[in-house]
Amino acid sequence: MKSIQQNLNQTNPSNIYPFFWQHGESKEVLEDYLIKMQEQKINHFCIESRPHPDFVGEGWWKTVDFILEQAKQKGMTFWILDDVTFPTGSANHKVPDRYKKQYLAMRRLDFKVSMNHSQVFIEPFVDGRTMMKDKRHVNDTLFKVLQTRHDVSKSGAYDPTSVMDVTDQVDNGLLTLDVDSASEVSLFIFFRTFAGLEDATKDHLDMMNPDAVDCLIQEVYEPHFKRYGHEFGKTIEGFFSDEPRFGNAKGNENIIGRTDMPLPWNDLVEQELMHRGFAWEDLIDLFFGKGKKVGINRALYMDVVTDLYAQHFSQRIGNWCSQHHVDYIGHVIEDNHAHQRLGYGPGHFFKAQSGQSYAGVDIIGGQIVPGMDYQHTSFATGGANGSFYHYTLLKLGASCAKLDPRKNKRLMCEAFGAYGWVEGLKMMKWITDHMIVHGVNWIVPHAFDPKAFPDWDCPPHFYAQGNNPQYPYFHKWSEYASRLCALMSTGYSYAKVGVLYTADAEWNGETMQLDTVLKVLENNQIGADIISEQHLFQAKVQNNIYTINGYDYDVLLVLDCDGHSPQIKQWLSTNRHLVRRVKKEDLNTLATEFENYKEVKLDQPNYHLSFMHQVQEDGDLYVFQNTSLDQPIDCTIQISTIKPLVQYDAMNNKIYPIQSTQQGGIQIVQLHVDPYGLVVLATMENTNFEQKAGKLKDQIDVQVQNLQIKTKAYTECEFTTLTIENGLKDLSKLLQNFSGTIRYEFDLDLDQTNIAIDLREVSEIVDIWMNGQQVDTKIVPPYTFDLSQSAKQGINHIRIDVINTLARAQRDSFSQFIALDPVGIQDEIAIFAVE
Repeated sequence: MKSIQQNLNQTNPSNIYPFFWQHGESKEVLEDYLIKMQEQKINHFCIESRPHPDFVGEGWWKTVDFILEQAKQKGMTFWILDDVTFPTGSANHKVPDRYKKQYLAMRRLDFKVSMNHSQVFIEPFVDGRTMMKDKRHVNDTLFKVLQTRHDVSKSGAYDPTSVMDVTDQVDNGLLTLDVDSASEVSLFIFFRTFAGLEDATKDHLDMMNPDAVDCLIQEVYEPHFKRYGHEFGKTIEGFFSDEPRFGNAKGNENIIGRTDMPLPWNDLVEQELMHRGFAWEDLIDLFFGKGKKVGINRALYMDVVTDLYAQHFSQRIGNWCSQHHVDYIGHVIEDNHAHQRLGYGPGHFFKAQSGQSYAGVDIIGGQIVPGMDYQHTSFATGGANGSFYHYTLLKLGASCAKLDPRKNKRLMCEAFGAYGWVEGLKMMKWITDHMIVHGVNWIVPHAFDPKAFPDWDCPPHFYAQGNNPQYPYFHKWSEYASRLCALMSTGYSYAKVGVLYTADAEWNGETMQLDTVLKVLENNQIGADIISEQHLFQAKVQNNIYTINGYDYDVLLVLDCDGHSPQIKQWLSTNRHLVRRVKKEDLNTLATEFENYKEVKLDQPNYHLSFMHQVQEDGDLYVFQNTSLDQPIDCTIQISTIKPLVQYDAMNNKIYPIQSTQQGGIQIVQLHVDPYGLVVLATMENTNFEQKAGKLKDQIDVQVQNLQIKTKAYTECEFTTLTIENGLKDLSKLLQNFSGTIRYEFDLDLDQTNIAIDLREVSEIVDIWMNGQQVDTKIVPPYTFDLSQSAKQGINHIRIDVINTLARAQRDSFSQFIALDPVGIQDEIAIFAVE
């Protein structure tokens, strides 16, 4: 297989692009950081402008001039973050007022009117407290006033058959009421405002307005092209948008009609709604009420604003980048289903990504914590819906990368930032495996931060001015991740099951969420992709399959909901033979029903086994992750292929033979995946196999002699002997604030040399030397090391360095959301004979 052979020959491309934060550091510091990246086999990066004091000013050009010169000399390439702020949208703080985000807001007033021609104050449109809180309300303008009969028989109800447009009866801020007799009247006052509910984006551009988006292009993109256009498509590969959004409200739970918030609005929204048959009385439905008609109007509005976002922001920037020979990369906020909502969200994940060269997502802030696929607290705003993050987040990105021709199967994931110093290479490896088995093939690690240590801005930082004790071993992760990304870049994930994207359903009313079904499918090793309505309408239906971008699907799962848009209803009705509707009560039997869609079959269910089948031009990959933190997976699997199989070890870049038996068109394989493990099986013939480490036999009764324990904190240059009683034990209480290296040195008197050492409980990086020779370094369990090549009969000297994270010394606020591992070796040092 070509992709594996490139890894073995070390000619594989590198798809690791870490953030390189800029604060205006000296040339010496910047060059030192570029050197440190290359020492870790990293030749690409993404310049992050957010903390720089002079973005697109002379200070910025001085910084980028130097980085560009150094990158060219060193054969490196980079992307550039496209704004001075996070999130993208301030256009370097140069958005004219007329192009800033604006909204349609609604206020309801109820009256008991006893006399005809009574008058009520319409202005101001918000109450005094709101006006005092946000002075932008002085610029509010009246849009519409709708009068209805107040239905006092039900709390908050009104008579929808009585709606009248009385806007023209407003004069000098007063509305004259026209009623026949004593009446209960409700007024729905709609007004345009620049006052949204999220301060972080209050002066940002209107992403539905092409002229506003041109401000970003003119203030950021064009100046970079003017200065560096000769390097576009060469050293400068692209621009990165970071979490652009509607920002009409704060948070990720902002669902139209169910959250009290102003709605994104401009003249284009108004025109497009009218063009699609929207009536003025329908405005009430956007803010108030329930029912079929209400859901249809809300879905229509959301369809309009997400179309305008896609066309005038994502596609406009993407087209500019394409015309200037660079890529457009980035991601939106997907958190806890925000991908299909307003507020932090872009309204519709697939539309928001439509202009990008890569699909993009992020995993930061404790969103994915190994083993926690359930709701839990985390730094991520509002806590983390672990089920969403484990089963839906990356599936959104992978489906977009596969089904959108513009993406060419490329999925970028920004990862690791804002977890805190508690996140070391062990956790990074687990999260990397999670990304890989879900289709990520470009990773943006967060971050290389050249600011003076310690910087409290969203750690961990990989080098940290030399203070990160794990950094000398960072190459173990970076080379491993680079090989896997390269491996996953040329093929596509095999799936015959589609799951209809739920944005339209949620706009219409209540719906099951994607993770309820995707969890069942993943836990039962059934491949699936998320299909948006745009994909559906482009699908070619023939011979009981539907084909999107060349990929065939047999069935479309449609989750139980209140309703869909008329267009989706029509497709589902016309192609009902392809549709399987799923209710909550179906989840327990879904796996059995879809047994034939399993690409691998286990002898017994194991919900900790995540799986992907990737098809490449010259073979197939079968990738297995053990998501358990403490239990190995040992099972017999059946794989639907008769091609010869090998095992590829990405950590050590080696190929091993595997034993299998064939029955008909399947192979039966005994699969073993350790905790924190990833196993890659590939269909390829190879005779140049590496020898696997020997299997452990019986434990040898040999005593550790002359044990010494020493410590070297990350701030120290020399080791200090640690005096403790009872030899090995958990050092957590003794070293509560310790971050650095714990060194264990001892002797073994051996009468045989085919041995291995097993450290059953240790945290977290382990580097072993024997008789002056380095044996191996491991960043994840199992911490078992074959010593046969270095052992001799008689006295052998062993040195074990155990390196933890900076969390205990730094005690940063991000790290409180994840439990600290114990310090050092907690269990006995066991010696085994090796078969």
